[in-house]
Amino acid sequence: KVKGTKMKKSIDTLITDVYDVLVKGYDQTEDNDKVIDTFGDNLKDLLRSRLSPRQKGGAVLRLSAIGKPSRQLWYDYKGYPKQELTGDQLLKFLYGDIIEEILLTLAKLSGHSVTNEQHSVKVAGIKGHMDAVIDGHVVDVKSASPFAYKKFSKGSLPFDDPFGYLQQIAAYSEGVPNNEGVAFWAMNKVDGSLTLYQPSEDVLPDTQERVDELHKVLAEDEPPVRCYDDVLDGKTGNRKLAMGCVFCDFKKTCWADANGGEGLKAYKYAAIPFPIYLTETVKEPRVDEIDIA
Repeated sequence: KVKGTKMKKSIDTLITDVYDVLVKGYDQTEDNDKVIDTFGDNLKDLLRSRLSPRQKGGAVLRLSAIGKPSRQLWYDYKGYPKQELTGDQLLKFLYGDIIEEILLTLAKLSGHSVTNEQHSVKVAGIKGHMDAVIDGHVVDVKSASPFAYKKFSKGSLPFDDPFGYLQQIAAYSEGVPNNEGVAFWAMNKVDGSLTLYQPSEDVLPDTQERVDELHKVLAEDEPPVRCYDDVLDGKTGNRKLAMGCVFCDFKKTCWADANGGEGLKAYKYAAIPFPIYLTETVKEPRVDEIDIA
C-alpha cells in the first residue's frame, strides 16, 4: 500500500465493513463529515418529495416495472382504477427510502465506492433510475420483511419473484456498461440483518425481449391471461388469491367474477399482516369481512 492511498474495497466485505463502522465508529475525516452532511441533505429532500401532493398522470412504462406480470401492467396502462395508497403504505415506502439512504451512507463511511446514485438509465427505449453502483456492481437496495428477506438470504428469488426484481436489476445492469455484476443488498427491517445476494447472469432476463413482449401485450384490447391461479385456503374448501395477487392494485377488477360474480371477499386475521381474499367461499370465515378499496 502506497502512503496516502486507500486500498480498493471488495463488495464481498461490504456487510462486515458496515457492521464494523456501526460498532467501532467512523473515521472522522473531512471527506466522511461531508458524507454525513450529504446524508442529512438527502433526507430533507426525500421528506419534501414524499410529503408533496401526489400528482396523477398517465401510465408510463418504467424499468422498475417491466418485470411485473403482464396482466397487471395491462390494467395500469389502460387506465383501470386501482387501489389508492393508504397512509400506512406510504409510510412503509418512506421508511424503505430512508433505509436505502442509511445503507448507502454506511457503505461510503466504511470505505466502499458508491457511485451512480439514482442514476438515470435508458434501455430498450425505456427509462428508469437505479439505486447505485457499489464497488463496480449494480446494486438494488431492499428493505424487507423477515419473509421476503429469505428470498435474498437463501437465493430463492429466481423461483419466487412476483415483483420482477430480477428483470429490473437486469435492465439497470444493461444501462451501466462494463459493470462487474449485480447484487441485491437487503436489510431485514425487523432485526437489522443484512444480506448480499448476487444472482448469476443466467437468471437475468433480457430487457429487449421483455419490452418487445410488453409492446405487443399493451396494444391488445383484451388483457392477457391471469398472472396466477387462485389456491386452496387450507382445509376449509375455500379458494383464495395467490400471494402474487394479494398486493396487486387491480385485484378487485381482475377477479370481478369471483364468488359467482359477487367479486372478491376480504377477511383480516389478527395473526396475518395482510387480508385473505377469497375467490370461492364455501365456508364463511369466523372473522369480519372487510371492504376492498
